[in-house]
Amino acid sequence: MKHNQHGVGLIEVLVAILIISVGLLGVASLQSLSLSEGASSYFNTRAQMATNDIIDRIIANRTQATTGSYTNPIPAARPAPDCDTLGCTPTEIVAHDLWQVFDNINSTNSLPRSALNITYDNILSEYSIAVTWDASGNGDSYIAPSCSVGNTLVNGCMYTTMRLQ
Repeated sequence: MKHNQHGVGLIEVLVAILIISVGLLGVASLQSLSLSEGASSYFNTRAQMATNDIIDRIIANRTQATTGSYTNPIPAARPAPDCDTLGCTPTEIVAHDLWQVFDNINSTNSLPRSALNITYDNILSEYSIAVTWDASGNGDSYIAPSCSVGNTLVNGCMYTTMRLQ
């Protein structure tokens, strides 16, 4: 008895290649997702560091903090005098602090197209700090997301409040 099974081994090889290909596509997809989430985690960490930095500076300059001075516009250039090397008044320290924190979050490899918004509630003696950035990273036109207590889960938004005691 002679059996004609020509090509059966070839079909088995093709099925094995198909199964391996599907598995490799799954691994590639998982790798891509991992890289994307890693970048998101990095940006969230940088935003949290910037928020902690400004909070520490507000606490250190309490005389100006209680007047809401940290809501002043952020200087476009490094303010004079340079408070890192010279003695400054509390008012000068505010301008220096705001510029330095904003410069840090806009520096290379920090937060792309970032913005810093600080508000002060005189009644509650509470600062609200919002850091926003372009979480997409695709270079397209970018509109900063609304960043407030109600939407802190928006990617590209870090919102924190701090009450002076």
